Amino acid sequence: LQPPSSLLPSRLNTAALPHLFLKTLKPHKFDKEHATKKMADATPTAAAVPADLRARYVDAGQGHVFEYLDAGRVPAADTAAFIAQLESIDTAYVNGVFADTNAAHAAATSGGAGAATLEPMEGITSLASSSKAEVDGWRTKGLSAAAAGEVAALVLAG
Repeated sequence: LQPPSSLLPSRLNTAALPHLFLKTLKPHKFDKEHATKKMADATPTAAAVPADLRARYVDAGQGHVFEYLDAGRVPAADTAAFIAQLESIDTAYVNGVFADTNAAHAAATSGGAGAATLEPMEGITSLASSSKAEVDGWRTKGLSAAAAGEVAALVLAG
């Protein structure tokens, strides 16, 4: 280990420098007890999750969402926001949508009763055949919806 020569005075004997430099480094003593206590204070535990919230996610088959929190891998500062986000999700509704989607897919791919058919859409309006006032109105409505968080985009690739 040797500091860059640009940081050294021009009259310094650089031959003895590595020994001098290494002698000035002080060994660092790791205090395991102090570090463990600090980690325990900063790391949320499973107790941070309300029992009813955990039960709701376990019942929905989604108990794994607590894996990193239980392992102490979610910073304490983020725990409250994480729990609030989980509380805002209606797990019964999400599971219902998932089940309905799987059922519809099964019916569509089985060719049996209720099989989905693909029909052309009706009542489509193109930008090319619309007036400037209509297009401007759609743009304003779309930007308002985006600003209100009411717009989603789905990109599929493959």
